[in-house]
Amino acid sequence: RNPLSVYIESTPKNNSPMKLQDRQSLQHFDIKELRERTELTDDFLLPMAEKSMSALDNYLRNLGTAINDSNFPEVKTLAHTIKGMALNMSFTNLTFLAKSMEAVETNDFVKAKELFDKMHEEYGIIQQLLK
Repeated sequence: RNPLSVYIESTPKNNSPMKLQDRQSLQHFDIKELRERTELTDDFLLPMAEKSMSALDNYLRNLGTAINDSNFPEVKTLAHTIKGMALNMSFTNLTFLAKSMEAVETNDFVKAKELFDKMHEEYGIIQQLLK
């Protein structure tokens, strides 16, 4: 079985803003969109996704450290970086969560920690999908 053929749920068709609790309606990995956008084959996309996951692992670790160190400027920078990587790879839930992290009020580390936990969980789900 090709791990890139796995779909979870479809992205909402309207452009209404989504609340955090509605994130379950988003896709974990929109491989169809990634294939269409890049015009690449799965033979190339799978290694690319795996390399992206390795980089995301490092960024998530650094994000956790920044939250624990109360370094909010670094939290915002890392959230932005993770958002870009997730968007490039069509990791839809992770993109949404990183965007939400960017929007957290300065020094709201309770909310940042909550989002970090959800981002870490989402990272694990994507890892499982790629196996």
